Amino acid sequence: MAMFKNFMDASLHPPVQDHHARGKAPVSWAMLDIKAYIADHRNATTAFGRTSTNVEIQVTFCTAPPPAISYFCVFLK
Repeated sequence: MAMFKNFMDASLHPPVQDHHARGKAPVSWAMLDIKAYIADHRNATTAFGRTSTNVEIQVTFCTAPPPAISYFCVFLK
């Protein structure tokens, strides 16, 4: 049985977060990448749920102050 993937390899490599941006005042807006990444990243924004087949799914927003691009990661357990 052949398996086909429905994602690009680049989606497995999210951008490196700017750790120097931590501790700065929150901004009122952000630019969000149009692509999602597949990664087990967790922070205060991480939300957990279950699919109809009882698979755990998590979504995390990785924010960055503009002009950097924010993005989100999705991960199935």
